[in-house]
Amino acid sequence: MIFRQIDVTFMKLPKINRQGIFFITFFLLLLSFAHVSGSAHVSFISPSSSFISIQEDQEIPKTSSPIYSNIADCDLSETFTKEVLRWKPDICRWSKEHKLEPDLIATIMQIESCGNSKAVSSTGVRGLFQVTGMNLDGQNPFDPNVSMSKGPAKVLKNELRLADGNIKAAFAGYNGGGKAREFVKGKISRNQFYWYLRRHPSGYWRTDAKALAKINEVEWYAYWANIFYEAKSGKRNVLNKWLSMGGSRLCTQAAKTT
Repeated sequence: MIFRQIDVTFMKLPKINRQGIFFITFFLLLLSFAHVSGSAHVSFISPSSSFISIQEDQEIPKTSSPIYSNIADCDLSETFTKEVLRWKPDICRWSKEHKLEPDLIATIMQIESCGNSKAVSSTGVRGLFQVTGMNLDGQNPFDPNVSMSKGPAKVLKNELRLADGNIKAAFAGYNGGGKAREFVKGKISRNQFYWYLRRHPSGYWRTDAKALAKINEVEWYAYWANIFYEAKSGKRNVLNKWLSMGGSRLCTQAAKTT
């Protein structure tokens, strides 16, 4: 309808001005398209189906990424919960051994188990960083060093590489695999990701409800990556949201373990 109205107006203009108006209109349309296509904002869906607008996707250049950083001193943020901060000596050691930023390690630990090395999920994933059996190579999932080496040091590092340093996409990949990473990065649509889950050989998400629940989980996991970004500036708004949406239960269980 808009273009039809423009055409009518265009035809009513004096003949001498038509070419100039055409080029002006075309230029304005190009500017509008460039603005829309350049947007990097992503909206994630909450369990209540309302939309959450999150920060722009932030990519870390390879020259200063968590993988390539030369970490001389351990500068772990104090914004994490006490159940995670008690692992500071190990986080600092792992940070230097595996060349991953301590805040990045702490963020994954916070989300996955809140520092509970004995954690077991409803799907049977176990340990501090909730590493799946296929990535454990037969090793003990409850050994913190094994969980670290097979989780953040192996899976997360690989996801960061494949996501070109996009931490939100890498977090999605850590939670849901390569298709989840591609979904959060915008390489596949929500519908494509949905049908990938429905047809997954494992059969875990064969129903509509389970596939939608997994998409929701992946979207939230990518959102929780903001815990890492906020830790850099001493904030914990997103962490507090995570705690209020069920994370506090993980921390209560973690507090009971030694």
